[in-house]
Amino acid sequence: MEGGFNKVLLMTAENGKEVIAKLPCPRVVPPQHSTASEAAVMEYGIVDFVHLEDCGLTDLGIGLVERGLAHLEHSSLDPRTPHFGTKSEHFDILTMAKDIIPHLGGFTPLQQFAKPTLWHSDLHMGNIYVSEQDPTAIVNVIDWQFTSIMPAFMQVQWPSFLAPPDGYEIGAVKPELPPNFEDMDADAKAFAISEREQALLSKCYEASLVKNHMESYLAMTQVDSAIRYLFMFAENTTKDGIIPLRNCLTQLAANWNEMGIAEQCPFNITSEALSKHQMELSRYKDWQKLKGYTQELLQTDDEGWISAQLDFEKVQARHAELFQLYIEKETEEISEEEARRLWFYLENT
Repeated sequence: MEGGFNKVLLMTAENGKEVIAKLPCPRVVPPQHSTASEAAVMEYGIVDFVHLEDCGLTDLGIGLVERGLAHLEHSSLDPRTPHFGTKSEHFDILTMAKDIIPHLGGFTPLQQFAKPTLWHSDLHMGNIYVSEQDPTAIVNVIDWQFTSIMPAFMQVQWPSFLAPPDGYEIGAVKPELPPNFEDMDADAKAFAISEREQALLSKCYEASLVKNHMESYLAMTQVDSAIRYLFMFAENTTKDGIIPLRNCLTQLAANWNEMGIAEQCPFNITSEALSKHQMELSRYKDWQKLKGYTQELLQTDDEGWISAQLDFEKVQARHAELFQLYIEKETEEISEEEARRLWFYLENT
C-alpha cells in the first residue's frame, strides 16, 4: 500500500508468518516546503498549550486569525488561485475578520453548536477499511494525524466521498432529475443522472445522521455557512487566497440585521468593491469547480497523489490532455503564463 508519506508492505516468510513493514518517505514534498514547515513548528514550539474547554469562541477565533497573520509573516505568497491577493490585502482582510469575531463569539445561536468535538478531517475511501466478509462493517480508519478538537460547527461536515452536488437541498427533499431531462443530449443526461445519484447518497447520509446523531446534524445544518467558514478560513488565506474569507465577511455584513446581533457590523463594503468581489468570486468558483472535475477525472487529490492500482503513465497522458485543453480555453482571456501559474499541478508549469 502506498500513501502520501509512507509505503506499507505485507511480507510473508517461507514459514507462513506475515510481517507488515512501513517505509517512511520524508522527502515526498519539495524541500522548501518541508523546511518551511519545520521552521513553523519551531516557531510555535514556545507557545503554551491551550485547553479548548477553557477557551471561548472569541479567543479561539482571534487565535486562528493570529495564526493566519503569523503564516502571512513567514510566507512568500505563491499564488495558486485566481485573485489570490497581495500581502497587504491579506493583512487587511485578516484584520477585518479579527474585528468581527468578538461580535460572534457570544452569539447565542452559535454557542449551542460550539461543543468541543473530535473529528477526522480527511474521511475518504482510502482511509476507511472495511471487513472482507461484511463490507458494511468498518474495521479501521487511518490518517488521524491532522485530527483536532474544535467547536462542533467547524468539525461536522460531509465526508468527501458523500459530498452533495451543487444545488443540493437539505431536509426531506427527494433528489430529482432536471425538468428538461428528456431534452438533454446524451452527455448532459449522463451528468444529470450522476448528480442525482450523488445527491441520493448524500441524502442517505443526512438521514442516517438525523437518526443516529441529531446533535451533529443540527451543527452541520443550522449554523450560517458564513460564520462556519469565517472560523475555518481565518488561518488559511496563504493557502486559499483572500476571496473565501472576504466572501464570509460580505455575507455576514449583508445578513447582519437578520441575524439579530445588537451591535453594528464592523465590516462595511462599498457597492463598487462589492461588484468587484462578486466578479472575482465567480471566477474563483469556476476555478474550484474545474479543479474538482480535474481531480475526479485523474482520480487524485490536491497533492497529485495517484493510487498504486492505477496505470501512472495513462494518468500522466490524461493529465497532459486536460492541461492542453485548459491552456487553449484560458488563453482566450488571460496570458499563457498566468494560465500555467493557475494550473493545479506543477508538472506543466
